[in-house]
Amino acid sequence: MRAAERAEQYIVDMSCTRSKRVVAWPSAVGGYAVRGEGPYLVTEDGRRLLDWLGSLGATPLGYGHPRIVEAVVKQVRDGAVFSFPHVLEGLLAEQLTAVIPCAEQFKFFRTGSESTSAAVAI
Repeated sequence: MRAAERAEQYIVDMSCTRSKRVVAWPSAVGGYAVRGEGPYLVTEDGRRLLDWLGSLGATPLGYGHPRIVEAVVKQVRDGAVFSFPHVLEGLLAEQLTAVIPCAEQFKFFRTGSESTSAAVAI
């Protein structure tokens, strides 16, 4: 069973992300992505398509960049989700304050909904 047939049967709008709904894309795209290679998406039927949206903004260096893959693998081995703050949070906040002149402190969130809820609560 192809991914599209499976998704059509089990997922509303055939995607769990609103911006990736099948109706939002031209029919010429067709198929589902199985992997990314640099700036390209490879579909289940083997076509390579230039990803003009860059994974909706999440992959500015493209897919499978060797240094990114190496860093992710290292961090997954060290642990990816912790029950309390990790030292990398402080290091990232420090680096961000160095490059964003108006920023004095940071607060990190997992999702846009979580950050919006926090902003409304303030």
